[in-house]
Amino acid sequence: VVTRLPDRVNTWGLFLDEIEVYDLSLGGDDVWLFLGDSITAAVFDRAEPRRPSFADAVARRHPGYRPAMIDAGLARATAGVLLGRIDELLALAPDARVVAIGIGSNDGDLEAFRRDLAALVDRGRRSGRIPVVARIPWRAGDATGWTAQKNEALGAVGRQAGLLPGPDLFPWFEAHPGRLADGLHPDDEGAVAASRLWAEAVAPLYP
Repeated sequence: VVTRLPDRVNTWGLFLDEIEVYDLSLGGDDVWLFLGDSITAAVFDRAEPRRPSFADAVARRHPGYRPAMIDAGLARATAGVLLGRIDELLALAPDARVVAIGIGSNDGDLEAFRRDLAALVDRGRRSGRIPVVARIPWRAGDATGWTAQKNEALGAVGRQAGLLPGPDLFPWFEAHPGRLADGLHPDDEGAVAASRLWAEAVAPLYP
């Protein structure tokens, strides 16, 4: 049911991006909420050119499991933006067991990033979910090593919180720069690789 359009709409107006149906009538909690920026939005949308998706990759590694994916990537989001909307996003996904976080490419203040990410992780955990945080992908033109600095801060937050380490996307994209469509966002093959790296990293959450 669509009751109204948002105040800001894209040039195509209203359209259905995707619909997937999962049966949890007999129970189950294999539901993943992917929080992040436009990189997250693109990687986890399950469009055919970007498959095998994360769910496909998990199913291949763990027969009998196929997680439901909720893509909550927000264009131009920072950790602070996600923190401001985290309660809303968690409420939209009450069945989510894991909060998978891919954020940081748009953050420009290292201390604010560290603080906001730590608060995101804490909020996810206090809501009863399992937070998992990915390392930020390498990007073209980063001569100052800014992304690596943010990944160091991200790693420190994860260690302090005792998190299961998420995928380290930095070295793969550094070794495969051609898989970034514009120097920042993964192309279709890059998205498939990112999903595979996610599935490998979170294997301990499955039998």
